[in-house]
Amino acid sequence: ASIKYFNKAIELQPDSADHWTNRAISKRYLGKLDDAANDLNKAVKLSPNFLLALKHLGEINFQLNKYPEAIKAYTHLLQVDPDNFQLYCNRGDVYLKLGNYQQAINDYDQSLFIKPDNGDVLLTRGVCKIYIKNYTEAIVDFDECIKLNAEDAEAYYNRADAKFWLRKLMEAIEDLNIAIKLNPKFAIAYYKRGIANIELGLMKEGCIDLKRAIELGYKDAENVHKKYCGKIK
Repeated sequence: ASIKYFNKAIELQPDSADHWTNRAISKRYLGKLDDAANDLNKAVKLSPNFLLALKHLGEINFQLNKYPEAIKAYTHLLQVDPDNFQLYCNRGDVYLKLGNYQQAINDYDQSLFIKPDNGDVLLTRGVCKIYIKNYTEAIVDFDECIKLNAEDAEAYYNRADAKFWLRKLMEAIEDLNIAIKLNPKFAIAYYKRGIANIELGLMKEGCIDLKRAIELGYKDAENVHKKYCGKIK
């Protein structure tokens, strides 16, 4: 019904960016993402600095895996609204999907400059730092995450991952113990702890962890378990 209403509104006022945007939002909620994007492009053409249209256009293009278009929308938005921490975060997420980790970090830096105590952004920036092998700085971000939320299993896991690559295996295991205590079904944490234990020569403990990771559906653990532990009993 709402789309029919906006169809009529557009027919009567085809130069109204509001009408095109409202119809796009209705289409988006119905899952008609491509049609919604077309309407939003029309709205932005009519009103280039229309924040609501640009916001939805960025989000929809991200959903459609149209990452260059999403970056274009968020960059335009930031020109209009440069103090919006969420926009930097959103554009950073697009760069992360593209594997442009340093550009993602740059955007997360800006987001955190505006809103420093954002645990989600700190976590994601830390993960990006792991991707570029900046493990020491990644640990600093995960430390801050844990200060903000001492029950964040993902922060403990990722801090363990950074410590693992720095060969601080016992410290990594300590963090993985906490992550698993917070989330007993954290399959990849069992996998990582299993590998750490095996590298320390703790074969029994490592094989138990790998078996548990497999039971929880983590497929990568199967070949490692087969290599070091034989068939699952």
